[in-house]
Amino acid sequence: MNNPAIIVVAYNRPDSLNRLLVSLQTASFSSDSIQLIISIDGGENERVKDIATEFQWSHGSKEIICHWNHLGLKQHVFYCGDLTQKYGNIILLEDDLMVSPYFYQFAVNALEFYKDVTEIAGLSLYQYEITENGFFPFVPIDDEYSTYFMQVPSSWGQAWTAQQWEGFKQWLTAHEKRTESLLPQYVKQWPETSWKKIFFKYLIDTDRYFVFPRQSYTTNFGDPGTHADRQGLFQISLSMESPSVLLAPFMKFCTRYDAWFELLPECLKHRAPNLGNTSLTVDLYGTKDLDTINSEFILTTRRSTQAEQSFGMKMIPAMQNVIHDVPGNKINLTRKKFVIDEPLPRHFYYYQTASIHENIYNDLIANKATDMGATVFNKMKNDMEFQQKNPKLLVITPVYDQVSADDIQQITSTCSYPNLKYVVLDLSNPQIELNLPGEIEHFRDKIENLGPAIDDIITDVNPEMIMIVHTGAQILSQTAMIAAEVFTKCQDIQWLNGMGISGLREDQCRWSRTRLQSLSNQNINDSLRFSNVIFKRHLWETTKDNILMNSSFTEFHLWLEFAKHTELRTIDRPFTDVHQANNEPLHQYASPDNDNISDAQSLPHPFIRRLLSFVLYPGYRFRIPLIRTIYAELNRIPPLLHWDEQRQICYPEW
Repeated sequence: MNNPAIIVVAYNRPDSLNRLLVSLQTASFSSDSIQLIISIDGGENERVKDIATEFQWSHGSKEIICHWNHLGLKQHVFYCGDLTQKYGNIILLEDDLMVSPYFYQFAVNALEFYKDVTEIAGLSLYQYEITENGFFPFVPIDDEYSTYFMQVPSSWGQAWTAQQWEGFKQWLTAHEKRTESLLPQYVKQWPETSWKKIFFKYLIDTDRYFVFPRQSYTTNFGDPGTHADRQGLFQISLSMESPSVLLAPFMKFCTRYDAWFELLPECLKHRAPNLGNTSLTVDLYGTKDLDTINSEFILTTRRSTQAEQSFGMKMIPAMQNVIHDVPGNKINLTRKKFVIDEPLPRHFYYYQTASIHENIYNDLIANKATDMGATVFNKMKNDMEFQQKNPKLLVITPVYDQVSADDIQQITSTCSYPNLKYVVLDLSNPQIELNLPGEIEHFRDKIENLGPAIDDIITDVNPEMIMIVHTGAQILSQTAMIAAEVFTKCQDIQWLNGMGISGLREDQCRWSRTRLQSLSNQNINDSLRFSNVIFKRHLWETTKDNILMNSSFTEFHLWLEFAKHTELRTIDRPFTDVHQANNEPLHQYASPDNDNISDAQSLPHPFIRRLLSFVLYPGYRFRIPLIRTIYAELNRIPPLLHWDEQRQICYPEW
């Protein structure tokens, strides 16, 4: 096999070119007959030509090609690729790269190994750590080999045999105008001046792949230029050791990725027999267009209203969670029709990994915001003002038995709050079939304990306010607005219940922290029913460790933990209209006829306080102003909140 020629593509970056040439000079070569070609596009910077001319190449002969006309990067790369007709195998390097000392050794070995494999269209010297479809971290699944395959053309250090380049040129002659319908969305957005966009078409249309190393033999500085605007984003550690000769053979179940940086389904199912023979599309980055997916099932990080299987997100790479059947609900195997087609949040889990430096990501966002100018700023400002005025309310309805879609929709039918997320938590067995509108999410979970399932939903939705409402209850029209007003204006209030439930008197709806901390299943009443309490996420996050330690999840356990941290405030409005519930309550509620004198008497006050509480309780119960104030102070009952219907504000009674 002949020694591959090294071709450097240069234009107007003199410092970049000098850096690349220095790294080439210090690299390791097994021969002193290596051909170096420096191809300089027309309209070049004079310094570029001077650097190329003055550079001393000690490993063979050097040739400088200066083009009279400006070709542009696409035609320049095509010109350099055509040099395979003269030199045979070539290694192509753009001027903003730096090479590993062992890049040439790897290229020679790999070009020889794959030269007769028709499915291979080229060789990459670069190993991705960040995808190009959204800048997500990328870690290929590990195996015993030093290479793997992707349907992604490499542009940051690549090599071709003469046969591989000729195959591309023959296809290009016949299919250059071929439709872009099969291209990933991120590639479609590239300009027509991109040679890589055309090579993507070639790979997908002919089902061919590039060979990629698991260690990178080039790194990309991304220096500013005609087609570069992300300086430093694709920097990667260079391999500083002699490459392994254990190259991966191209066979049915070898490690192969598609144009979206997703592992191919047949490769995944070979490693994850728990998936069976399901016809599926892999979409862990959540970037594939659902309209172009033909398989019945999708393995995705997008949310699903009805997942067949679910997996956690604890291992890296993410696919390991599926292979090892890690429990959780971050990755869903679901039918296509149940996928919630929402863009995957950038913060979801990708940027929690160390493979992307925070400053790089922040710089990208800042640059984009600067480019888009006032439009972006105003949108961000409006979104922030909207969230401040209308904090997100999460309504969760747990269901255990068969219910109808009408029962579910009735719960929020009169609530027109603009920032409401409604989730039906399906804990039934067998599974319930519900035909719900798109704004209601059907969350299926195999967790028997309600607490962890609710915690997963809260984590996903990221609300400010939370209600747990069973079927048979209907949220009143102003409930969300009242809660938003209270929590926004009174930052110290963390949870809130309403009056007017099931005929309970005011004194039966108001609770001191002492009385709450002495709760039991016998003395709880309907004023503390789930559907009559709204709490803030901050309170949940503060107390959930203890809450989730319990084997059961009831109002009694939840309120007991809440009371350890802050007092419950009561407002003179009910939150829901409760009808006959379709689900069994989580426990038996006390009768509304029971007085609460025993609670007042049992407070750990000195004897005089207990005596005064006993004497004053009738005045408190029957709302005699002065007496009720004294009684409330004695028993540390928080002031009642009043809602002014006309002015749409709340205020305490004293």
